[in-house]
Amino acid sequence: MKRILLIVCLSVFSAFATNAANAAVAMDPVPIVFEIPSTLNATDTYVQFFNCVNNASSITGTYNNATTLNNSLQTNRAYALADLTSPTSVGGSAPASTPAVSITEFISGRIYVTIGGAGLDVPSHCYQPNPANPSDANFTRRYQYFEANVNASSITADLSYIDFASISMSMEAVNATTSGVNTPQLTKITSTVLMDRVATTSVLGNRLPVTGKSVRVISPSMQAPLYHDWSWYLNSTLQGTPVYLNGTYVGTGNQPSASNATQAQSFSYIATFDTFGNATLTPQKDSGNGTAPCVPAVQQGQGVGNGTDMVITISLDSLNNAAGVYGNNPSYKIGGGTPTAGIVNDFSGRVVGDLLAGMSWGFPASKVTYKGTAIGNLTSTEWWGGRMVDNSVLLLADTPAGNGTVFSKVQTNSSNYHTYADALDGYTSGYGFALQDRLGNNLLQFDTSVDTNAYLKFSIEPEAPHTSVFESTSQAAGVTVKLTNFTGKTLTAAQLSAQYSTKDFTPHTSVCSFNGTVSPAGSVATFMMDCDKLPTGTVSELQLLKLYSSGATLAYKYAVSGISHTDGYWWVTDSSGNHLMQMDSLVYGTQYYIHFVIKDDGPYDENPVAGQITDPVSAGTKSDTSSGCVLNSNAGFTFEIAGLFLIAVFGICLRRRVRVRNRSL
Repeated sequence: MKRILLIVCLSVFSAFATNAANAAVAMDPVPIVFEIPSTLNATDTYVQFFNCVNNASSITGTYNNATTLNNSLQTNRAYALADLTSPTSVGGSAPASTPAVSITEFISGRIYVTIGGAGLDVPSHCYQPNPANPSDANFTRRYQYFEANVNASSITADLSYIDFASISMSMEAVNATTSGVNTPQLTKITSTVLMDRVATTSVLGNRLPVTGKSVRVISPSMQAPLYHDWSWYLNSTLQGTPVYLNGTYVGTGNQPSASNATQAQSFSYIATFDTFGNATLTPQKDSGNGTAPCVPAVQQGQGVGNGTDMVITISLDSLNNAAGVYGNNPSYKIGGGTPTAGIVNDFSGRVVGDLLAGMSWGFPASKVTYKGTAIGNLTSTEWWGGRMVDNSVLLLADTPAGNGTVFSKVQTNSSNYHTYADALDGYTSGYGFALQDRLGNNLLQFDTSVDTNAYLKFSIEPEAPHTSVFESTSQAAGVTVKLTNFTGKTLTAAQLSAQYSTKDFTPHTSVCSFNGTVSPAGSVATFMMDCDKLPTGTVSELQLLKLYSSGATLAYKYAVSGISHTDGYWWVTDSSGNHLMQMDSLVYGTQYYIHFVIKDDGPYDENPVAGQITDPVSAGTKSDTSSGCVLNSNAGFTFEIAGLFLIAVFGICLRRRVRVRNRSL
């Protein structure tokens, strides 16, 4: 009888504990709030939840609408944001009367945002749209996804433009003061500018659909033939140049592992390329050691070793196809064995991944120096940080990748890096290629059991915080221009006038302070700014001003006859690249680009270093249309300009270069 009573008591206690645990989980779901600008309508902006785990699609979560509460979410179904809006909050500190959901479980999911129409058509439960396939049911629809994984109270999420670019997105963990990691994740340019940026990187047309209104720009991971291949990098640049892949593989799964291939261990490889572009990755003496100093004692076990059976080979064809460098997922052989289907989540996959990530950024064979060493001579861990074989730790901030020295800043030939991802660099923290996670700063995280008032705010087409500067798509023949850094600051007319001689000038762009390089030195460089807030009127009402550190200003001259690569000239183009005449109309809210030309060491360039340009500018309207150079005796030296000049002076000190006024080309 006592035994029966004990079993009953234990059963009751177990049921109580289970219910209490479930209640605890239910109290800590993750709220996601969707934010749209006034230019979008909540009735035709949709979200849908897609995943496929063990051939099944599932989500556990709720939403409120205008009439009912705690409605169950479903995967694949299209929800208009208006239908996710209620005067009652979904929980936590998520605001009421704002589109929102509350999720408890959504494993390895993608949340699709669709603008216009009625959401995405879903032909099957594990379907996801193919943005490159004209036969796909949603090929002509405008959508973008972000990735999210929700398990009880914990969420990880990232922005992704790996497959295509269509809609500008940002996200922020609100009130996650304790558990929040890598927040916010921002896209600092509008959807139009985003698409225009990546559209310039293709050797063929990459806007889809080809006919009719384009709704996305497809990436090389989806359509590699639209972009440069990797033959030049593999067959020329990397010839005779070893690549050093070195660091710590932390293992897959629980450690120590029963499998040598998934055991935490050191790796040290040298990659070489034959004349055909095939890669051979050869292990070195301190590779494959599961008891190396970099492996914690409690995790140590048997590694794969460094024998010939661990030599990895990757063919040119595997590197050059869409799944190769672009897709970060090539087939390879280990010890001459059977080719893999792609990168495997094990020791060899980590080694191959380092090579592909490095090539995507352009690190291998880079002659650009970082702290006195050519970047191409650094090991892979020294490119982006992590734990070295000797157990020393290198921080991201102390690496080329952590300082933005990537892509066009490490290679002069655009065939030697991922141009699509380069176009996104500095303008979004979203992924441009899959192995960009080597940096460890792309994945937003927080936990509502720790920060009970936390929620994810997801912004669809967020307003750009400021005007951005880019290299213009139009350059003088034989001239290469690179933007090295940029800051934008929004100032009122009064604030601008207090610093510069801008009486009666109303700015309609940010004050754009930037540094750039031009090659050959002494050439004219053309830059451009994006702007969707130019006032309704005509182009003739606008003025572009050079802002000097002394407080003086100098007006640029409008290129009235068309594009002109002449020092001090500027012009406006629409989003299609058409040059606008001075009497052409402008409409507020429409995307335009302002192009301007600066001669290295000319009157519009304040940087005395040969081949380097510094030029703060702002565009606006001026009631006094007189031009020329004007001095503001009351203006002080601004910190933004001071920062640029400190960079310039530092450059002079590094190069010990004497300024020469009249340089020959």
